[in-house]
Order: sequence, then structure tokens, then C-alpha cells
Amino acid sequence: MDAACDITARPVNPALERGRLRARFLLTEAAGSFGDLGTFVPITVGMVQIVGFDAGTVLLCTGLACIAAGLVFRTPMPIQPMKALAALAIAGGLTADQVGVAGLTVGLCMLLMGAMGAISWLDRVVPRSVLRGLQMAVALQLLRSGVRLALFAPGSEVLRPLWGADGLLVVGVTVVLILLLRRRLGWAALALIVIGFTVAYVKQPGLLQSAGVTLWRPRRAVFDVSAISGLWLGGLAQIPLTLLNSV
Repeated sequence: MDAACDITARPVNPALERGRLRARFLLTEAAGSFGDLGTFVPITVGMVQIVGFDAGTVLLCTGLACIAAGLVFRTPMPIQPMKALAALAIAGGLTADQVGVAGLTVGLCMLLMGAMGAISWLDRVVPRSVLRGLQMAVALQLLRSGVRLALFAPGSEVLRPLWGADGLLVVGVTVVLILLLRRRLGWAALALIVIGFTVAYVKQPGLLQSAGVTLWRPRRAVFDVSAISGLWLGGLAQIPLTLLNSV
């Protein structure tokens, strides 16, 4: 019986199996990366358009951070924006300089606490209710800003055409893809990205024509005196969120 089983069993090609696993891993990571972008892109667009951040600097530094994290942890790591700072800035509570000071403050605090071993101690003494309340407050701020950006153009009180042809097309295609590819949602996520770019190009073909390649030049950040207030206006709200929710 064992011999018969051995004869009828299909031989396994290790190289082929490794290739299949590698392809499946790459597809999963590609789809997951777009899921991470679902948080990163809207916040980045808001920070560039509303707060005045430089898009090239944000994208370059985020890309370098993703590469560095992947090399250190030996696995793809999502690099996400500081959501409390983003919510306050997009809502109009912080300027670009204040966000910069607050972000540097948070990074320095995380570095010092990690070096001193204080993170484990804080994790024990801070109640979970504080974390939940903080998450809820940030979520409500982002929800409020997101709804306003969806209903109105930035700096305008004119309602957007919510039920335009492009919106209905994307919703319809999304439902169809999810139903057809419910067992392979990775392909659905990638297809939706392609459809989104296609709709954007059809609606505004000048986007590609106006795009170009230029050399990014680093600039020295100069903060004025009012930017220091970002330390307590934004940094104090972001530190516990970064610590308890991310670290």
C-alpha cells in the first residue's frame, strides 16, 4: 500500500513550490501596501494641499524610511503618518512649522524612551482606557476632516457632485470585483488602483502632461518662535498615541 501511494503521488518540485510561494507573497505584500496607502495617501494629500508640506520631501523620506525598516526587521514594515498631528493640522489647528517641531519632538522622545527602557514600564502603568479614548478622539477628528473634504473642495463651501459618473463607476466596479475575486482579494485591490488611475486620467488628461522629473533638493528647516508651540499643541497629543498604539 505504501509503495502504491508513493508511485501514484505527484513528485514535488522544490524550486517550483518556492517560486509559487514567492509569487503569492509578493502579491499579498503588493495588495497590503495599497491597504497601508489607504491611510497614508489621504493624510499626505491633506498635509500637502492644506498645511503646505513639500510633497517631494514627504514621499522621499517615507520611501527611505520604508527601505530602512525593511532592512532592519527583514520584512515589509508600513511607515504610517502621525495621525494625531495630521488630524490637528488638517483641521486647521497647526501650521507646517508647528507640525515639524512636534514631529521632531515625538521622534526624539521615542528614541530616548527606547534607549532608557521606559516603554515597557509605561505600558504597564498607563490604563487601556486612556489609549481607547485617545484613539477615539483622533478617529473623530480624522472622520470630521474626511467628511468635510469629501463634501466640499478645500477652502470652498460648494458641495462636490457626490453622484457623478466617475463615483458610480468606481463603486460599481468595486462591488463586481469583490464578488468575482472574493477568494483573491489581492488581485481586486491591485485592479482597483489601476481603475482609479484610469478614471483620473480620463477626467483630467492634463495630469500626465503636466507631470515631469526634477531633482529634489534638500532644504534646511528654519522654525520661527511660534513653531515651538507645536511641542505642546501637537507633540503632547501624539506621544501617547505613538507609544501605546504603535510602539
